Amino acid sequence: MGEWRMKDRLKTLHAILSVCLNIGVDPPDLIKVDPCARTECWTDPFGMEPAKALETIGNTLKKQYERWHGRAQFKLCLDPTVEAHTALPAPP
Repeated sequence: MGEWRMKDRLKTLHAILSVCLNIGVDPPDLIKVDPCARTECWTDPFGMEPAKALETIGNTLKKQYERWHGRAQFKLCLDPTVEAHTALPAPP
C-alpha cells in the first residue's frame, strides 16, 4: 500500500486577501429583498462610513486567516482596481 503523505511538502508563506465590496453601490441588475443580510465579517458596513467599514472588514478577515495559518504573511487588497492587481510586487 502506497504512502499517503507527500514526500515534497509545499508551504504557503504569502497570501493576498482581495476584497471587492464596493460598499454603498448595488449591482445594476440586483433587486434587493427585505430582509436581507447586513453584515460582513460580523461588521455592519452601513453603520459607519464606507472607507472605515471596508478597512474594518478587511482587518477582521485578515485576523481570521492569520488564526488559521499563523506563519503566512497576508496582504490586504481592498476594493482593488485592475491596475492594483497587476502592480502587486512578487513575494520575496
